[in-house]
Amino acid sequence: MTQCDLCAFDTEDDSKRFSDAGQDHAGYEKICTQIAAIDARTGERFHYRPTVSRKRARGRYTETVWDVQPFLDWLEARGPIRCYAHNLAYDIGNIWRDRLDELDITMVGNRLVRARWKNVTLLDSSNVWPMPLAKVGKSIGLEKMEMDVESEEYVFRDVEIVIEAMALAERICIQYGADMKSTLGSISIAIWQAGVIGGVNWQSSMEDIRNAYYGGRVELFRTHAKGDNLYYTDINSLYPAMMLNKFPDGDDQYFDCETLAEAKALLLSDEELYGVVHCDVDIPETLRIAPLPVKREGSGEVCFPVGPASGWWTVHEIRYALSKGCKLKKLKDAYGSRTGSYYYREFVETFYRLRKEELDKPNPDEGKTLFYKLLMNNLYGQLGMKGSVTRSIHLTADMVEVDEEGEMHLTRQGIPFGTKLLADVAIPLPEHVNYLHAAYVTSYGRLKLMSYMDQVGAENLIYCDTDSLFFVWDGPPPFPLSTTLGEMKLEDRPMWVETRSPKMYRYETAKKGRVTKAKGVPKKKQDEFYDTGCANFWQPWRLRESIVCADRIPDEDDEDVKVLGVWRQVMKRVVSGYDKKRLDSDGVTYIPKKMIDIGAEHDDIPLV
Repeated sequence: MTQCDLCAFDTEDDSKRFSDAGQDHAGYEKICTQIAAIDARTGERFHYRPTVSRKRARGRYTETVWDVQPFLDWLEARGPIRCYAHNLAYDIGNIWRDRLDELDITMVGNRLVRARWKNVTLLDSSNVWPMPLAKVGKSIGLEKMEMDVESEEYVFRDVEIVIEAMALAERICIQYGADMKSTLGSISIAIWQAGVIGGVNWQSSMEDIRNAYYGGRVELFRTHAKGDNLYYTDINSLYPAMMLNKFPDGDDQYFDCETLAEAKALLLSDEELYGVVHCDVDIPETLRIAPLPVKREGSGEVCFPVGPASGWWTVHEIRYALSKGCKLKKLKDAYGSRTGSYYYREFVETFYRLRKEELDKPNPDEGKTLFYKLLMNNLYGQLGMKGSVTRSIHLTADMVEVDEEGEMHLTRQGIPFGTKLLADVAIPLPEHVNYLHAAYVTSYGRLKLMSYMDQVGAENLIYCDTDSLFFVWDGPPPFPLSTTLGEMKLEDRPMWVETRSPKMYRYETAKKGRVTKAKGVPKKKQDEFYDTGCANFWQPWRLRESIVCADRIPDEDDEDVKVLGVWRQVMKRVVSGYDKKRLDSDGVTYIPKKMIDIGAEHDDIPLV
């Protein structure tokens, strides 16, 4: 067992017996079967099988309550210490489910970053290893065992995997002069800035510039294709490869454009120029592969339309659009520089080289190769982070006022629970935040994908998703296939392909058989969802929704009691159709299919 300054814990419960029996809300009666923990500093092990202390009413349901105090006593005696669990929020639900306000919580969106309890900092190893624990264990040579919620050996193996994985991550941090952080993105930035590799940029935090920060391109071109001329290809590590490019040196250098004609001339020239522009463009309807992402007003949904459009784009993406025949109608604003530098190249090249050297060994360390890849893939996301988090703060008297009718109201926006308030809190932006660079990473990525799409041609495209293409082509592809960083590699040779919506498609190969993808649906339910447009599956209540219900006093008819870690059935259904997207002069945008969670009471919603 690795010796390091941390501990880890895991809990098991018997929820599966209720899901296997199809008993939806019976999950409130689940029992925590065991709690295991290891102090990695000393190797000391703790194991406890909780005893049921009582039952309590939760609206129309009965909830089992068990005694966890022996574990809390052991944990408090370890502190101060960092304590990890994989998918921490679920384990918190087994330990602190009815005492959430004892925790000082920090969240980003719906993701739990950390929770402090007394002298212990609780951390989620899945924020550093964002994958199932079985995959983590396999990469570090500790195979996860077959599930047995009563087995002491099984629960301790999970704890051992967490400790060894976190120790590996910390050793790599130390090797490159960085302190261990809570998330993979912050670890990547810490290593980049530590000085061994040497990373320095400059802060760009204007919200106007962040408007040019879009995600990857996801689009359907055909609903189906069949034959021996189909290809599925994928760009090797797209975003790390894009970080090898030059990035703007500033966002305040004047472009010297007094007129629209001067702006057109500059953007159409070969002169070195970096930045973002806010402009109106006209995208010809003759373009079968529309070049620019556009955010739909109101929803913020991104599409790739033809017709008149207004938005923020990088100089490089606008230059590409103009080269394809788009017309610049009005230049409203611009920020950028006339020079660029290689801010992230050394970081990417270092970990790409280390990963390749490790893979070339007779017995490569798969944990290291995986972590090197994760570091490369997660640096860019920190560049676009926002200046706020969600935290639990102490609920004080000045945050509550009583009106003339005796009703209490919060004077600060947030969700009260026990003695705490879950509230959004502004934080200073770190110096490394650079919205201009973040916009350029994804913009370079879309342009790289477009370079391949142009070679294939719209008439041969089937589907694209950020870094991958499905297409039809007689003979060898029109571009070379390679395993080099940033180049296109062959993923599969499908016999047929079907597409339903973005992130929802199916294909078949001779080697793999039928492959179905439906984002947001558990893997074992994806075929059912694809075939019927509807699927029922089990999910636990999550932290934020449980906090919303924490102070509620449910009545006997209440079906919406949300207790952290209680599994319940959800239904996901496709509720709208997909059309080729375009912006009309009146601003109408056709939208893609969406998947939403709905309850059984909405069975009358038609499938479209």
